[in-house]
Amino acid sequence: VAPGNMTIDSSTGLITWTPVNLTTEDVTVKVVDGKGGSATQSFTITVKERPKLAISKLDVKVDGKTNKGLKDGNTIKNEAQPESNVIFKVNVENLYTDKEDVEIQDIGVTITMLNIDDSDDLEEESDEFDLDPEDDKTVELEFEMPLEVEEGSYDVEIHVQGEDEKGREH
Repeated sequence: VAPGNMTIDSSTGLITWTPVNLTTEDVTVKVVDGKGGSATQSFTITVKERPKLAISKLDVKVDGKTNKGLKDGNTIKNEAQPESNVIFKVNVENLYTDKEDVEIQDIGVTITMLNIDDSDDLEEESDEFDLDPEDDKTVELEFEMPLEVEEGSYDVEIHVQGEDEKGREH
């Protein structure tokens, strides 16, 4: 069971689908190994309206060296050391058009470095701000790395949230 235009690559198993409207679809995938074995997996896909509050640009500066234009899943190339200064520059954009005329209010940016300080998180929050339609703002949040940090890679989560004047959360 699958929505129209959903395909499965028979050699890789990659499922591809481009929805044409907002919808909720039930999908069931069955694989057969050719030796009598099979497995079935069912799931539901919900396609919602694209968020109107977005991170449009992310730069990270580690001890004065900048990584520009980072995307979700990228690795920061410059390694931080104990007591390094790390600055996140997050550009947040209201994607409502001037014609739609919807302001997003009480926007906050929270950045969390996970399990970095003795398995504790480091977290910084911006002051709240509002954005008119088609406007953007760059927020800088600064961290000083702890004196004792185990060598390794750490995940960083960036959350941006606000509420439009119609009461919808973004």
